[in-house]
Amino acid sequence: MRMEYKSNKEFRENFKLSERWEVFDGNRNNLNVAYECLDRHPKDRIAMRTKFADGRTETHTFGELSRLTSQFANMLERLGVNIGDSVAIVLNPSLEFYVTLFGILKRGAVVVSSVLLATLWS
Repeated sequence: MRMEYKSNKEFRENFKLSERWEVFDGNRNNLNVAYECLDRHPKDRIAMRTKFADGRTETHTFGELSRLTSQFANMLERLGVNIGDSVAIVLNPSLEFYVTLFGILKRGAVVVSSVLLATLWS
């Protein structure tokens, strides 16, 4: 079964930890989270909707997020961020936050959240 459960109950009764790798194109030695979350999806499908306090809404497609996150990952590389380096994000949830988050992951760097930074600075 490729994690095609019909209910939460069916999932709880039948799920085996070994199944988790079946839903990814990669494997435990070669898993790219940004690819799995963005790049493998149809480019024209909506990936993100943001509703603002003033009532307006923005939508962004997987294709748009894939392009923006790749651009951000390339910028990080040009700035000298290497695979395994830590990069902090201090942004509120927004398009910029998700582009930054997945761009860091595409670069192969490690995301450090602002919550962790606030704890370290206290």
